[in-house]
This record gives sequence, C-alpha cells and structure tokens, in this order.
Amino acid sequence: MTRKAHGSRVARRSPARRKRVRRQSTTEGRTAPPAAQPEPAGIEISNLQSHVRLTAREILAIVSAVLTAEKVAGATLSVVLADDATVRRVNRDFLQHDYDTDVLSFLFESKSVAPVRAKPNGAVPRGQGLHIDGEVLASAEMAVQMAQRFGWSARDELTLYLVHGLLHLCGYDDLTPPEKRIMRSRERAILAELGIVARRGGARRQLGQKRPAKNGSRL
Repeated sequence: MTRKAHGSRVARRSPARRKRVRRQSTTEGRTAPPAAQPEPAGIEISNLQSHVRLTAREILAIVSAVLTAEKVAGATLSVVLADDATVRRVNRDFLQHDYDTDVLSFLFESKSVAPVRAKPNGAVPRGQGLHIDGEVLASAEMAVQMAQRFGWSARDELTLYLVHGLLHLCGYDDLTPPEKRIMRSRERAILAELGIVARRGGARRQLGQKRPAKNGSRL
C-alpha cells in the first residue's frame, strides 16, 4: 500500500523538496543544466534520478491520464522521481518505516469543488469533482530492479508506480481484498490508456511494501 499522510502539510518541507533545494545550491562553479520546460500551473515535476529515462512531458502525460480518467476537477501536485536512498529516507523520517519501497504518496488536502455525475452503470470515479493537493515520490532505481520480474520495461514499472500513487491521492486504497480489486482494475485501465499491458501480474501485486535489498535479502 502506498503510504499517505492525511491532512498533514509535510510536503511543504518534505525531504524530497528539500533535496531539490540542496541540489540546486551545489551547482555553483558548474555548467548549469538546460532549463526544464515549465509544467502547467499546479503540477511540479522533479526528476532527481538517472536510472530510468523519462522526460517531464512523459511524466506529465501519465499524471494527466490519471486525472482525466478520474475526472479530477483540479490538482496541486508534486511528482518526484528519485533513487532508493531518497525514498527510504522519506519513508523513515515521515512514516517511521526504515526500509526501501517503490512509491509513497502524501495527501495534504482533498475537497469537492464540482458536482459528481454517476455513469449509467452507477460507477463514479473516486477523484471526480475533487481538488487534490499532494505529492507522489517514486523510486526509479527500484523500478529497474523489479521490472524484469514482471516482464516489462523499467519505464512501464515506473509508470505503474506513478499511477498507483496518484490513485491513492484520488481516494483509492488497497487495505482489503475488495478495495484492492477495485484499485487494481483502475490501474490496469489507466495503463491500457497509456498503451501499457501488464504481464505476469505486473499491476496485480501489492505496491508500497518492503522491497528486497539489492543482494536479494529482505531488509
């Protein structure tokens, strides 16, 4: 399960955001990297890793696919791609879980700002009509480690992490078997919209849990 901090304001000064400031402050005397294309208002994308090549435009497409599928009315989001050490530090410092994991989400605020309209079959996306404020932090390094087990690329694995974390912000959870089935169904549907088909249980397993160490042992 992706971890959430309901009602907390931790992301305003989260380790991930503070890490970005530190990285910027250490560039003195070096050639500055090319300026990133600005993201749409309300969505901040930070790529702090070199394990999986994913552009800001591609990350934004993933975020947009989830928000559109869930009929989210508005969002203030921070999406961070990092390495195992960064994700573990956030997991430890903010959630008191000292182990590697694949994706974390922090929900700060979720409020209804638009009317909810049910589909003909009665189904309503849980994000419909909401304005959500939160952060998703995913480990690209973990995606490289896990991808081969499930028969797809590290990019697809990392995409799953982002979809999973964003769905948590929309109100989904996987604490019980019925809820897990609903969430997995939404993951598969959104991945399909992005042209990704899970193989060997890729989108059917539990995310946000303790992951194997690099030497294959359990942490």
